[in-house]
Amino acid sequence: MDSLTRRSFLSQALMAGAGASFFRPHEILSGVKLASLLGSMEPDYDPGFVAGKIIASSETTLLILDLDDQLRQARLTSTSQTWKRGLWNTTPPSVGDCTYARGTPSPDGSIDVDRLWIDIQSVSAEVVAATAGSFTVLLPTDQVQTLLVAPFTQVETPSGDWVSGTAEGLASGQAIQLVAFGDSLGGLPTATMVSLLSDSVPAVEQVAADPTFLVLGTWYCCGGVQACGSSGSCLPGSGACGVCRSDRKQTAYPRLSTTNCEKCGTLSCCLALPMRACGASATIVNPCNNSSVSVRIQDCIGSTASHSSVGCKSRHCRVLDLTPCAFSAIGNLDSGIINMNISV
Repeated sequence: MDSLTRRSFLSQALMAGAGASFFRPHEILSGVKLASLLGSMEPDYDPGFVAGKIIASSETTLLILDLDDQLRQARLTSTSQTWKRGLWNTTPPSVGDCTYARGTPSPDGSIDVDRLWIDIQSVSAEVVAATAGSFTVLLPTDQVQTLLVAPFTQVETPSGDWVSGTAEGLASGQAIQLVAFGDSLGGLPTATMVSLLSDSVPAVEQVAADPTFLVLGTWYCCGGVQACGSSGSCLPGSGACGVCRSDRKQTAYPRLSTTNCEKCGTLSCCLALPMRACGASATIVNPCNNSSVSVRIQDCIGSTASHSSVGCKSRHCRVLDLTPCAFSAIGNLDSGIINMNISV
């Protein structure tokens, strides 16, 4: 593939001058183009999604070094939306930001940005301790992490209500799904949304049209090519199937025959799902906006849980964990957890 290496690009950037507007298409991608090349080789590649670090910018253009050390151009338009530091459209992206970007792809491998998320993280965790202004959790990586609470942080209560700006209602041992943003200066991450999960056994969800199951889904960072900005919450390695990547259309699934993975526990809504093998395809629909994405099962979900009620369809059973690439195709990453119909 004819493209610049990271070293050669940085040399050009230094010559051009930091912060200069020096974009020329042939400097970013050349040849027959990244999207068509990768698309023909990887069925779960999505040309409309980019994960990586912003290494240069102009007024309307970002240059992103992606997870394969390839340069991707992302163009900001009048309708582009940017989530940064927990809020939409208040702080612009800047050089050094780690980002997930979704938009309309062009044949040259660039995208016109629809939504851009900066330093966003999503993870299931267990509460260790909590105060009004911060709380500590045990991550799936067995690390203990303290998160700050901002005035706009939304925390779910056991009654299903939501409170803003305090975590004092969280209790040790509670299972939660949280969305947070990192600090590029190395400080503590800040939580933006905290949803309560449980291991209670809900009734088996209605099967819409066999084999379609009505469930909840979340998203997570995975892969040996870890998405920057997810340090501490990104699971190590490349998942149970060895190929899990945050920038591919993939999902973790709780019943994986290839690796003898059975993570349903006693959740009947999970046990209703059929066993599937690594690489099996699935179609996932968000019934709240009727958007859909085709994915491949490439990991085993680390935990399953139920929730009091989520979204337009009031689903209860969380059994899927999508990559950011797949989740952002049907929902906003900052929502953390959404209704899903999965056909397997």
